[in-house]
Amino acid sequence: MNQKDRLKIGKQQLKNYLASQYPKWRHVQVLTISKILKNMPNFYSNIIEDIKQPYDATGEITLNKEIKNGLIFSALAETMQYIEDLFSLMLLSKNIEYFVKNVIRYNATKVYQYIKKFNVNDLKNICSEYQIPYFDINKDWQNAQELFLMYKKAILNLQENLAKFVDFYLKYEKFYSQYKHGLSVALNPYGSKTPSSIEANEGYLMIYDNTEISKITAKSKKLICIPHLTPAVAKSILQLNQEENLLRAEFNILSIDDLIIISKNIGEMLEILHLNLFEICNNTEKTDFNEYYLPYKQDNKYIKMGFPVDN
Repeated sequence: MNQKDRLKIGKQQLKNYLASQYPKWRHVQVLTISKILKNMPNFYSNIIEDIKQPYDATGEITLNKEIKNGLIFSALAETMQYIEDLFSLMLLSKNIEYFVKNVIRYNATKVYQYIKKFNVNDLKNICSEYQIPYFDINKDWQNAQELFLMYKKAILNLQENLAKFVDFYLKYEKFYSQYKHGLSVALNPYGSKTPSSIEANEGYLMIYDNTEISKITAKSKKLICIPHLTPAVAKSILQLNQEENLLRAEFNILSIDDLIIISKNIGEMLEILHLNLFEICNNTEKTDFNEYYLPYKQDNKYIKMGFPVDN
């Protein structure tokens, strides 16, 4: 198999792969969780006796604490996986010839490092990752000013969204990781004292950690929380900390509405990438002119802009 044949086959396989995908799925999952949250008493009415906590006579407390917090954690996980979906496709589609091999043998560590180190200030690289030709947005197109302004707005919109996704991912990566493993989350962290003043659409997310405190403060300057500081724990706190056997916690309050907004944005950016990869796969012959989709909508549709090709 020569390189030309390998690329041709790679495009065919990538096209078939993309055609089988549904870029909006994880957003649908977040919206589904939102609908459950808004109607929990009815949704769980037939099984409430099986799922309520022993201390909860009616199940109302369980719904509004453990289950609500768990659902928000689940929606967060979907959103984090959505970001991974987007960035992994950006990463793996650079090598179309071996896309199938790399996407099936998914390397989570490599994707995490790609997100962590992604340079959101490099517009040229951002355009390249999206298969979009790069032009200096500080130099307008004198004979096509309207098209230039569309292009500029689209590229800056793409940059803003990717920066938002990276910030969100790094902020909640630890919450996501601990939730995946299950035993390191506290769905009812303070028992009957869990804050009940948060809004109905919000979850109180708490995760446990045991990292030695000086390492945490030196690295991130986070507030240290020891939720169950009994006299016995306090007496041995230094030794427990040094042994990394001290139960600490980190917490955050997160709204399902915020997850709906960001997951919708992720889905839109993923859809743009899909469309442009389809264009790349359909370009089987050399042409003087290629078209690309940009994250800029007119009449609720993404605009498609053509650019000359340097052959």
